[in-house]
This record gives sequence, C-alpha cells and structure tokens, in this order.
Amino acid sequence: MSNYYYSQSCISDRYTKKENDSQSTTTSSDSRSQEDDSIQDGMNDEPNEICAASSCLVPNGKNKQLVKMMTLILLPIFVLIALAISDLITTVRRSIDATETRRNVRLSQQVGSIIHSLQRERDMTALYISSLLEKNGPERKTFLIDTYPMTDEVLQTIDDWPVEGTRAYQKFKNKQEMVNFLFKYRLTLDNRNTTMYQVIHFYTDAIQIFIDWFNESVGKSGGQGVWETLVAYQLLIVGMEQIGIERTLGAVFFTQGGFQQTDYLWYMEKLQVGESNIKSSQKYSSLVSSILDERVSQVKYDFQTTISKMRREISQNDMNRLPSWQDGNWWFDNMTIYIDTLHEIQSQMAVIILSRLDEAMKADTASLSTGICIMVVVIIIGIVIFKAVESLTSSIQDYTFILADQTKELKTEKRRTDTLLYQMLPKSVAESLKRHQNVKAVSYSSATIMFSDIVEFTRICSESTPFQVVDMLNNVYTVFDKYIDKYDVYKVETIGDAYMVASGIPKRNGNNHGSEIALLALDLLRCIKSVGIPHKPGYSMTIRIGIHTGAVVAGIVGSKMPRYCLFGETVNLASKMESSGLPNRIQISETTHKILLDIGGFLMNKRGEVLIKGRGTVLTHWLLQDTSAVIPSQSTSAPSQVFNFKLPGQCNI
Repeated sequence: MSNYYYSQSCISDRYTKKENDSQSTTTSSDSRSQEDDSIQDGMNDEPNEICAASSCLVPNGKNKQLVKMMTLILLPIFVLIALAISDLITTVRRSIDATETRRNVRLSQQVGSIIHSLQRERDMTALYISSLLEKNGPERKTFLIDTYPMTDEVLQTIDDWPVEGTRAYQKFKNKQEMVNFLFKYRLTLDNRNTTMYQVIHFYTDAIQIFIDWFNESVGKSGGQGVWETLVAYQLLIVGMEQIGIERTLGAVFFTQGGFQQTDYLWYMEKLQVGESNIKSSQKYSSLVSSILDERVSQVKYDFQTTISKMRREISQNDMNRLPSWQDGNWWFDNMTIYIDTLHEIQSQMAVIILSRLDEAMKADTASLSTGICIMVVVIIIGIVIFKAVESLTSSIQDYTFILADQTKELKTEKRRTDTLLYQMLPKSVAESLKRHQNVKAVSYSSATIMFSDIVEFTRICSESTPFQVVDMLNNVYTVFDKYIDKYDVYKVETIGDAYMVASGIPKRNGNNHGSEIALLALDLLRCIKSVGIPHKPGYSMTIRIGIHTGAVVAGIVGSKMPRYCLFGETVNLASKMESSGLPNRIQISETTHKILLDIGGFLMNKRGEVLIKGRGTVLTHWLLQDTSAVIPSQSTSAPSQVFNFKLPGQCNI
C-alpha cells in the first residue's frame, strides 16, 4: 500500500466499504458543483445589481431612499419617545399605588387603635364577669364602665368605613350601627347569665371583623418597596390580638385557681400563635426588634421576666393551687404593659412606613418631572433631526451613488475572493497566494488528525429525501463548526457525513495538537446528543470518532480550484481509527495515547488489539473524558486498563 494518501481519496476509499455510498458521493460532488455555479452566477449578476442601484438616481428612487434613511434615523427617536412614555406611565402608576398604600396605612393606624380599645374592654369585661361573686365585683364594674367612653371615642375617629361586599360591611353598615351594637351588649351584661367565655367570643368576633378589614386594605397595596415592613406590621397586629386573649385567659387562670383541659389547650394555642406572630414580624422587619428593645429599656420594671415566670406557672396548670385575685391582677397589669408596648411599636411602625412612602412619592414626583423633560427634549431633537436630515439627504445621495459606483465592485469582488479562498485554504496559505508567493508542500513531523462519521448514515439517507439529507448535515456541521474556533485546529474537509479536522498544521503548536483535537472530540461527542434530525423526531444521532498522531505532508493541489490537502499514512490510519470504532466512542491510536499521557488531564481506557486492513493488529485506546478539574483515583469501568495520569505540575498517581 502506498505510504501517502490524499485526504479526499482516503475518505472516498472508506466510503466504498458501505452499501449505496456511491449515491452519497455523487450527492456531495453535485453540491460542490452547485456551489461553484452559484458563485459564478453571483459574479455574472454583479452588473445587474449596479444597474439596479443606478435607478435610485431617478426621482422615484430618491424618494424611496429618503424614506429609508428617515426611517432608520427617526426609528430610534420614536423608540426613545415610547420608552419615555412607558416610564411616565409606570411612574404615575407607582405614585398612585404609593398614595393608596399611604391611605391604607393611615387607616390601619385607626383600626389598630380600635382593636386595642376593644381588647382592653374585652379583658376588663371578662374579669368583671368572673368577679361577680367576689366582694370587689362592684369596683371592677366601675373600672369597666370607664373603658366604654374610650372605646367609643376611638371608634368615632375613624375617617373611613368598610365598603359594600366586605365582611365588616355585612355586619355593620356604618359606625353608628357598631356603636349601638356595643351599647346594647353593655346594657344587658348584668341582666342575663353571661359567662366569661361568651364575653371573650363576643369581643373576639368583633375584633376579627376589623382585623379582616385591615388585612384587606393593606393586602391590596402594592408595597412600594416597604412590603416586608407591611407584612411585619400585619403580623404584629394579629399577634397582639392573640396575646390579648392570652391576657384574659391567664387572668382567669389565677382568679379561678386553674384550668380545665379545654381552657388549658385554648390558652396554649393563643400563647404559641401570638408569640409566633410576634417573632415572625421581627424576622420580616428589624424595626420591630429595635423598637421593642428601645421601649423595654425605657420601662424601669422588668415586666418580661415576670410574664415569663407566670407563663410557666400557667403552663404547669397545677389544679391544686388556690385562686388569687392578687396574682390575677398582677398578671393582667404586666400583660397590659406588654400589649401597650406592642401597640406603641405598631404606631411607630406606621409612622415609619408613612415616612418611607412619602420619600418614595417625592422620588416618583422627581422621576415624573425628569421623564417629562426627557420626553420633551427627545421630541424637540427629533423634529430638529428630521428637518436637518430632510435637507441634507439629497446631497448625500448624490455623493453616495458616485462613490458606490467606484467602490462597490471592488469591495464585492474582494469579499467574494476572500470568502472563497478561506473556505478552501487556511488563512495563512490564502494570504500567501494573494501576495503571489509560491506555497510549497510542508512536512510536519507531528500532527493530530481526527475523523468523525455519522453512524448508519447510509440507512438514514435511504429513508430521506436529498433535501432532508442536506438539512440534516447542515444542522450537524453548523453545530460542529461552532466548536472549531474554540481550539487551535483546522477543518480540512467534509464529504457527506465525514468530518476531518487536524491540529498542528499549518500552524505548529508543539505537542498541543493532541490535546486540542482531544478536547474538540469530547465536545463534539457531547453536543451530538442535542442535535436532532428535523424529519425524524425522537431519533438519536450517534457518531464515531477516530484520532491518530503522526507525520503528515500538507500542500496545495490544483490551480483552477486549489485545495489544501494532507498526505501520508497518518491520514489513512486516522480514518481507520474512526471506521473501526464504536458509536459515540472516541478511538485513539497508541501515538495519540502517549501524547495525551505526557500532557495529562485526560481519562483513557485501553481497548486492545484491533485488526486494521493493511496494517495488521494495532493497539488502540478509548478517550473517555477530560479530567482537568479532578484526578480520578481508580476507574470503575471496564476490566480493561484504565490510566491514572498527572495534571500539569502534579505527580503521577
């Protein structure tokens, strides 16, 4: 067998071993002829294009060009105007949302005060009912009556009322209905057998109506950058309600000397839910913790320690303890300090939220003014540019067509020539030919060549139309070509489904040609999994890849249609590495294996002896992966040999 092979002949020889490959070769040759014909036709059509351009000199052509130029110039201005209008609309909407949020927060302050007043009246009423049999019952009645005017006064300060459709509106159409409802309940408090639990449920239901109203109002707000604080604000109010019920139940515990099982579970539920909401509000906003710490530090008495101690006593629920009005009062007073502190935190948070919303509204106003100014300036500039361009377009067109006649042919011809040369030849070789330099054949002592082939390509072609085959190959090689620029490689040839790439030529790169081809092959093997066949949905495309390293000779063949070709036994053996490989595997020769071992960073698996026609048995290996990130300690794959190798700067394992 000859020692030197032309790359195209080597590929064609391999194709003769497949059934019906003569048809594929004919298709490839026809595509080359069509490409050459299209280039020639383009050159012949150039005078027609120049004639078409000269038609722009007539009045109708000038008007068309004027419209095009004006469109290109004014289009960015129209886009700027549209963006300015969009920004203005967004700013206005944000300002409206901020105003609505501000109104809702102000309303929530009043609702919070009502809730706080109703909580205090509920707790005082519950204590009064539980003390009717005690000697200090009349005294507690006096304290209870004193809370009524405070609740009514706070109720009258509300500037708004729930709208129709809300739960609060269904219960109370206006403030007066709410006042009458409370007044009737207070009058009949002593005239019937009212229990403490009925009192708690009565006021709790009324308070829940206002909490629902508050949640609906604040929930409709856009947040305007303070949504975390608003959530903390809501959680704080809900937590205060639960703690208020805990205050009542705890007072009952001490005055009665213990809890029944249901009352105990009720108390523990309110304790856990209330404290959970308070802690959650602290997580959403650090304002809660900071204000709470500040308020606690201002109170000389450590009420938190007392509350914690008494909570432990309630949690133990010792049924043998004696009733104590003193302990009940002491619990009530400490919890009142705690709830009042939370109410002050709520009020301060509302003030802070309003302050932030005011700042946001000021910023929106400034942004709105700026947006209006920008839009006005853009419109003025657009009008000025329109007038200027309109007056200058005619003269520009005259100079444009004169210069176009002189330069268009030269640029077009140069671009086509360069494109044609770079498709057939390496850029360095093409540049030498353009400078009329003689390009001699060059011998390369070491270069790496890769062949790839689509598995079952003949069968796929037999099941596809020629147009479908062209589309399929175009999809595959378009993807492959994207990886070429990532590495120091040169695409030598593509014939049918064959893809030939080399490294180390025409630019020598030491021994790096082995790693460059290896990395490219691994990339192609990975990317082929994502490449589908348009006319065969669900079909998984596979390829075989073969790599060999050795000496080659590269040179220019032909003068009418010069080709940059590779010659030598290395080309033939690289092709055999591919044809004797397996689908979705990369088979490399022993010489390539040695180079990759010296470079390091690749995982390879020994395949064994493979029979190669004309060469006998040849030792080959599988290239598995790039291990530049990690060093494999031991292979768990096939029983064949797996090499542990070094990375640059590291020792062999």
